[in-house]
Amino acid sequence: KRGAAVEVINAGVSGSNIHGVLTDVIRLTNHVKVDAAVITSGYNNHPLLPIVRKYTALRRLDFYLYNGSLLYVMLKERLAKLGGEPLDYGLYGQPVKVDPDDVEWLVQMYKKRLDQIAQLCAERHIRVVYASEAERFFRADLNARSSQSPDAIGTLEAELARDGQLTIAELEAYLQGRLNRAAREAAEAHEAPFFDGEQALLTDKAHIFADQIHPNEIGAARLAVGLADTVWPLVNAAGAAQ
Repeated sequence: KRGAAVEVINAGVSGSNIHGVLTDVIRLTNHVKVDAAVITSGYNNHPLLPIVRKYTALRRLDFYLYNGSLLYVMLKERLAKLGGEPLDYGLYGQPVKVDPDDVEWLVQMYKKRLDQIAQLCAERHIRVVYASEAERFFRADLNARSSQSPDAIGTLEAELARDGQLTIAELEAYLQGRLNRAAREAAEAHEAPFFDGEQALLTDKAHIFADQIHPNEIGAARLAVGLADTVWPLVNAAGAAQ
């Protein structure tokens, strides 16, 4: 907020997953008095899920041509653009085999870490704020809706249960949706504020993302406005109590 005497610490660590978030909260609050902590983590947890890539003969040929022919890359990008898809659409259509039990393991582990963060913050008199994380998916229909919506999760969940596989693009959306929903549920369980960062960046993704997960200056400004509205009442209340 303009004119407010508030210090903001960017404690995010590039590449860190939810395990790192927990240890960073412990480390930072050992030395710094914090009134509120905003917790968001999603995309960096995806690599924790075991998957098996299915390299069909067609996919092997596609991979070879994509890495050996600039003309082929340009052709795939042109076709994607004509179809209203992101330029890298063709790279993310590869099917991967996924065990639904492994997905549940990842989600439950994520929830456990969110609960531990809430407990730690309660012990140290810190107001925890959970937030969803936006991602730019490499398929137009996945970008057009929130990954957290019951329809989005349910459709991909049914496909996974039926076929035992998803495309890489679908798996990205499914995991992000499950983890974002877990953050929302943690906020409800611990009666904590929830900031829907994904919703703040849901429209016009092509112009507000620098890459698959990081917003550019326009996207960052959107997040800042929404997050300030969520966090300011907590910080203001903490200042008044002091």
